[in-house]
Amino acid sequence: MSKLCAYTQSRGIICTGSDAKDSDVIAKLRDVGVQIVIGNGESLAKLADLVVYTSAMPKNCREIIFAKCSIERKSYLAKVAESFDTVIAISGSHGKTTVTSMLSWVMMSAKVPFTAHIGGDIIGIDNLNISYGNKCLVTEACEYARSFLELSPDIGVILNVDFDHPDCYRNLADTYLAFAVFALRSSTVIYDNNYHIQPLTEGINGMRGNSIDFVTYGDNELSEYRLGNVNSANGVIDFEVFKSGKLLDNFTIYSYNDINAKCGLSVIAVADRYGIKVDDIKKGLATFPGVKDRFQCLGLLSTGARVITDYAHHPSEIKTVIDAGRNLKSKRIVTVFEPHTFSRTKALIDGFVSALSCSDVVILMPTFRAREQESDGIECTQLYQLLCKNMENVVYLSSYEDVRKYLLANTNADDVVLTLGAGLRAESFMK
Repeated sequence: MSKLCAYTQSRGIICTGSDAKDSDVIAKLRDVGVQIVIGNGESLAKLADLVVYTSAMPKNCREIIFAKCSIERKSYLAKVAESFDTVIAISGSHGKTTVTSMLSWVMMSAKVPFTAHIGGDIIGIDNLNISYGNKCLVTEACEYARSFLELSPDIGVILNVDFDHPDCYRNLADTYLAFAVFALRSSTVIYDNNYHIQPLTEGINGMRGNSIDFVTYGDNELSEYRLGNVNSANGVIDFEVFKSGKLLDNFTIYSYNDINAKCGLSVIAVADRYGIKVDDIKKGLATFPGVKDRFQCLGLLSTGARVITDYAHHPSEIKTVIDAGRNLKSKRIVTVFEPHTFSRTKALIDGFVSALSCSDVVILMPTFRAREQESDGIECTQLYQLLCKNMENVVYLSSYEDVRKYLLANTNADDVVLTLGAGLRAESFMK
């Protein structure tokens, strides 16, 4: 929402807004001239020609009720996309923000005219409005509430498909179907061929599956862009990429998280397809500074333990981050996890138990409710009870201050502390 607001303001349109609480991003929006109230924004909504609202908002909120005209964020993003010559939309259950950020950095490094709409922040730059022209829009295509089905991208990217958002999807098959429809709305589809998107599109009657240009990437011989000879050590990932069976080049990404080799491969496939020179792609990937809250090191506790924060809030993501934590060669992984939404906690509870059990110590916090009520699923206490049956070192703490005190009393310089969750304020532990 903040990025769309800043972009709209930069186009000479007067923007106002409201939010539940103040924040750094609110301050940045105010700095560029956006009038924002904290709490009830009914008075501003009445004056606006158009009210744009997030899908997380209840339809009976007063800003929407009193609007002259209103539109959901996903539909507004689709309208914005129509003003660009080319739209590249990055979808997937996991990794959208990292890949969108990585591709944007490559395009910035290559001095390619584009605008980015990213759900996170690239470290070290002003992220509020990354806009270098209207030739190309690079945007995350979020599957929540089927938002990405509003877009009709020139290049649609599908990184992976996993069951998430049980408040929107019935099961994995239902999720796959939505991604297949997203593919059918794209002119070119670039996807990881471990996920069988193209055959599924061919099975949907009445859609234009035959006219789509499908491009695959992955780690097997059938991939048009194939990952080869990955070497990861001490925060450096070197890997080869083959295109149609021939070596395209060698690439380097600086990261402890091995999944970034696959993320980088998807970026290479998109950038090469868009016409960016290989040398520019190499430079962009090698200088990519990372994304805030994506395996980001916040520093050391006074005990000497290193603190890494990550947005991971799905079992698959948690397992990936814990595996990356092992690359730091610590004696213990201490994982602080704040579940995100009651419905997800209930639907994926077995996966959470399995993933978190890979940690040496687990500290659980109350579920971040986001848009939900506890009746929509289950609280974290049930996850705590199941974890206690699976491992010894599990603690349930109810506040950030309690977690901070526990970490200061129970960690040392041989530990890596992973703070995980979509709503987690990990900086609170560093005070």
